[in-house]
Amino acid sequence: MSTEVATASRRYFSAEIAAGITTLVSVVVFSRALSPSEYGLYSLMMGVGSIALTLGVEWLQASALRRLPTIASRSHFIAHMKATGLFALAAFVVIGGICLLLHEALADRFPGRVVLAGWIFGVTSAPYFLVLTCHQARLRSSTVRMARVVYVVSKLGIACILLYFMGANWYGPALGAILAPLVVLPVVSLQVLKHLDRTEGRAELPIRQIWRFGSPLIGWYAANQILNVSDRFFIEGFLSTDQVGIYSVNYALAASLIAAVMQPLLQAAYPVLVRSSAASSGSVAPQMGKLLLLVLCVLPPVVVLLTVFGPSFVRLVSDTPYVASRWVLATLALGVSCWHVALFLQKMMEIDGATAKLFGHIAFAALLNIVANVLLIPVFGILGAAVGTLAAYLVYLFKILPNPRSLWPDNSWRFVAGRVGVALLGLSATAWLVPKILPALGGGSWIVACVCSALSYVILLRRGGLSYRIIVQDGL
Repeated sequence: MSTEVATASRRYFSAEIAAGITTLVSVVVFSRALSPSEYGLYSLMMGVGSIALTLGVEWLQASALRRLPTIASRSHFIAHMKATGLFALAAFVVIGGICLLLHEALADRFPGRVVLAGWIFGVTSAPYFLVLTCHQARLRSSTVRMARVVYVVSKLGIACILLYFMGANWYGPALGAILAPLVVLPVVSLQVLKHLDRTEGRAELPIRQIWRFGSPLIGWYAANQILNVSDRFFIEGFLSTDQVGIYSVNYALAASLIAAVMQPLLQAAYPVLVRSSAASSGSVAPQMGKLLLLVLCVLPPVVVLLTVFGPSFVRLVSDTPYVASRWVLATLALGVSCWHVALFLQKMMEIDGATAKLFGHIAFAALLNIVANVLLIPVFGILGAAVGTLAAYLVYLFKILPNPRSLWPDNSWRFVAGRVGVALLGLSATAWLVPKILPALGGGSWIVACVCSALSYVILLRRGGLSYRIIVQDGL
């Protein structure tokens, strides 16, 4: 199974790299074309859309990823997707009614059409994400890669065209996000039923099974959105829409770089872990431990590089008004890293069917985030929002962290952590030395320093005896 994970991870990684590059290009284009206020409105619209997708789709995606990897019958597959579509339709009707009520209520704070645009974005994106989940569950990483690349390129291309014709406002990026799923959906939908057994007869709609597994996750995903999106609304309320734009650009940079590293591994490994659990009916904790050792090798250097070079990178890709302090970016990078580690551990709980326990953990973290935002944002500005996010992510991670011995019975994490620590010292030393050795490069010395630092980390890690094969060969 390690071969399946490695192959799929490479394909997902190429898609995430393309998506990450496109996201960075989007940040460059949008931050230079839009004022911080207009970028803030776009971010709020995407926040509303994210909430709509969370309540209407994400819990259904989790249910599909848990059930579909073990389904080979075409009739049962179709039945599952029909039931999923009915749930999604009902959810978006309810969400649409709520958005209509909020349309007038929020008109005096920011344009009510921001709320309606967010809902429309959720409606057009829902079928795309559900179909993509089907391909992911069937380990069709090539299709997922193609769809992801076409989606992000279409999203940016449509936005740029509309910015040119409609002027420098948030409508262009918003319409790009709304229309892009419709470009990809026809192609990926036609391939959903490939390679399934053509068994006769009709299967019963698994409405109860989907609801039993997914309903506990509705509360989790709702609290997750409070945790991940509410800080923008608090910043807008306590500070200004301009500050929302500045915070969003820095958050997008940290999140996109870390997601490009983490998401391919998670997307590739989860269906394989589900099949492994179904075949052996045993715990997947040792396999998850192997994956987390890979995470331990990859995430720390990303956080350090963002801390050291992040402000210079933001200055390169956007206008100066979007540059926040080094500590804002470092805090966000550390927080997002903790969140992705927590997502890995959460998948292990989902495989074990322990979804009901997750809501209490995420609800506590979301409540902590709200309190931190109320207390810290008026005093420390967007740095207070970043600290609140980090605190909430850390709390959630420690709440779901299992006994380390279940993940690493042989205490292998100590060996890996020691090698990573030595490599990080080399990375930090390189980051400090290169700009002093090459002062003639001026403002561009940080780029050379960043590349050299990353290379020194990889070399020291390999010299320390760590590689994907060594870590995973006895695991997945």
